[in-house]
This record gives sequence, C-alpha cells and structure tokens, in this order.
Amino acid sequence: MQEISLKTLSHLSMGTDWHRHKIVQEDFTAGQMMLKVMRSKPKNDQILCNATCLVANLSTSSEDQGGLQELLSCLCEIMKSDVKGSALLVQISRGVANFSAFPQNTDKLLQHLPVIVYKFLKSPDNIVKMHGMRAVLHLLSKKPSNTVEELLRDGAGDLLTNISRLPGVIDAIQTSLLTQAPSRSRPSFR
Repeated sequence: MQEISLKTLSHLSMGTDWHRHKIVQEDFTAGQMMLKVMRSKPKNDQILCNATCLVANLSTSSEDQGGLQELLSCLCEIMKSDVKGSALLVQISRGVANFSAFPQNTDKLLQHLPVIVYKFLKSPDNIVKMHGMRAVLHLLSKKPSNTVEELLRDGAGDLLTNISRLPGVIDAIQTSLLTQAPSRSRPSFR
C-alpha cells in the first residue's frame, strides 16, 4: 500500500507548485508520514525509492523549503548509508541537487560535500554524476570559498573532468569568456 501511495503522490508532485504545496501541507497535518517512512528504512527498496522521488520533487518548491528541512536531513542520512541500487541513488542525488538550489540549505549541504563528491561525482552512473554536479555548482555559486576549500581536499578533479565531458559546456564557457576577454582587440594603455 505504501509503495502505491508514494508512487501516486510522486506523480501528483509533478504538477504545479500548488500541488506540491498541498502535498507538503497534508503530510504535515497527517503527522509527517513521509518522514516516518524514510526513517523506518523499509525492507522494500521500491518504497524508499518512491519516497525519495517524492521528496526530490517536493524539494523544487521555494515556498516549502522551511517545512522540508527534516526531510532534507533524512535524505542526507540515507545518502550517507550504504545505498543499494542505482534507481535509489538517482532519486537521492536529484533531491540533494534540488535542495542545493536554495540558499537556506547551503550550510547543511556543505557539511555533506565529501559524501556528495564520493557518492555522486565519483559514481559510475552518468545521471547521478550530473545531479552531483548540479549540487556542487549550486553550492559553489552560494558559498564559493567554502565549497572550493572542500573540493580541493577531494573532488575538484572529478568535477572538472565531468564538466569537460558534458556536450557544449566548454564551448559555452569559452563563449562567455570571450565576451569579457575577446580574442582580438585594439591597443590599450593601462
């Protein structure tokens, strides 16, 4: 029953911000059932996969970030555990990347950056890697010095290698650089 209910809610959470907000409100009113499911460590992996999918979808709502903090903490705990199955890791990495887009989550996620690097950037699964890059780039845009400091310990090479393999990214960076520092210019005096 949990598996089907969570799958249905995951589909509903693909709708509008209003749908996502209502799901968060109803879950809170009903006693935070999503949190209970995620903390219970269900033996059926599909239940946890559907729950993390739902949380990842809900985490895109800026309006509900405050109400999702316990779910973010739980997601980080699951991320640190021995995750079996690439489908679950994809949902966890997507959720972390979505949460990282919001400034109020930056400090909490920076504490988990070594795990994000190890589990996501070094993953053999390309989708997991891409979500890991999304998360790291969001953190980098919000707290550059803290993120760089941690990446220099481990992860900078993985991040740069993964970015360089994305089609069009290097060209986009080069184009952006050329707008500020053109390849041809008139003589100048400084």
